Amino acid sequence: MSTEAISWRLVNLKKLKASQVKKNLGDSRFRELDRTIRRGLHEKLETSKFPARYISLACRCLMEGKISRGTFAEYLEINRAEVDDYLIEAGFVEENYEKIAVA
Repeated sequence: MSTEAISWRLVNLKKLKASQVKKNLGDSRFRELDRTIRRGLHEKLETSKFPARYISLACRCLMEGKISRGTFAEYLEINRAEVDDYLIEAGFVEENYEKIAVA
């Protein structure tokens, strides 16, 4: 989501004034700072080959016993030995999963 979209959403929520948002969005220094920060964040974030929903469904199916570890590894194109590390990295460790499954 862009900084501009967030700014206008905050105007709609009456947290910012429209005049201030227009002023900020018209300021070239603000735009350049926004681009620099967003570029840095994009470089830091590891992009996944698969959508988050696909990964989440695969993790849940594995944790619920609906698919095997081999099938999970095949779906996510990882080695079977990497499954546990992948689950931990994705936040699907046993104690966290119980909270997710209840929700």
